[in-house]
Amino acid sequence: MKRSSIVILAALVASFSVVGSSFAQLGYTTAMVWLGMDPGGRPSGMGKAFVGVADDSNATYYNPGGLPFATEREISFMHEPRSVTGGPSDFYYDYGSFILPTQRFGTFGIGFLYHEMGKSEARDEQGNLTGIIHSYGFAPWLSYGYGVLDSLGVGGSLRYAYEHLADVPGGTATAVTFDLGLLYKVPFPFGKLNLGLSFLNLGPNIRGEENEPMPRRMQIGFGYTVMEDEMNDLLFAFDISKELVALDDGFTKELRQTVQRVGMEYFYRDIVGFRVGYYRDHYGEISDFTAGFGVRYYGFKFDYARIPEGEAFGSENRFSLSYIF
Repeated sequence: MKRSSIVILAALVASFSVVGSSFAQLGYTTAMVWLGMDPGGRPSGMGKAFVGVADDSNATYYNPGGLPFATEREISFMHEPRSVTGGPSDFYYDYGSFILPTQRFGTFGIGFLYHEMGKSEARDEQGNLTGIIHSYGFAPWLSYGYGVLDSLGVGGSLRYAYEHLADVPGGTATAVTFDLGLLYKVPFPFGKLNLGLSFLNLGPNIRGEENEPMPRRMQIGFGYTVMEDEMNDLLFAFDISKELVALDDGFTKELRQTVQRVGMEYFYRDIVGFRVGYYRDHYGEISDFTAGFGVRYYGFKFDYARIPEGEAFGSENRFSLSYIF
């Protein structure tokens, strides 16, 4: 690797580390947790290990540093019906993204998250019905990524988040957050190895009656393409992420607070493929396997994933449809 490449990469990692440490003292995540639910049918089937992959429109969420390497225009939409354990519900979780690569000016992207939390009855002290409360969260964002070097991409996203829980004072909240990311293509004699680093939902606490922190997170991971030819594509990925909290609990406890993700994707003739993964969140009490499959045909991509969502929701299904043009 050229000396200039080493200097630029070291400077970027150092600057991102400063950003992470500056937010690390702001406390545990207590607000708008749906912003950290890691969407997308393809990443979900791989155990949500995607920081070091980030080669399609999902990069707008997982790692905008991967956007310069996504060379095709793509639009994608995901839907996840959510059911509370023991019965159906009207909850659901949606995600959409679009990327526009350019030859000279980098790659632009947009995205959104929508979390439907259902409707409930509002009653007065005597139990009389006074109205219906609709609870939901919505967050659109803008993304941009640029190739600093042929092997290094950097990017960022700017996000607005709105949450409506009830029609009472303090029942709504807003926030403005930003993401930072980089993706580095590591020189490697066998296959293709990527290293990814991203910081998600940085910024001030939410604006509402309660001054609560956002789900700020640092994550690092790699993607390793073992095989890539006309017949077979085989990819492995591993991520580890950490909520940006006060780092004063000791090494062992801090390590247990990380979330580990590992995944694999195999495609035959770039038409049909399957994915498996494992997702472990000790403090969220989620530790289970993920699975999914994908079908690609004339620019269309359909992805399905079955993922663990914790004790309250059990396992859920995610469906994504994308189009490359």
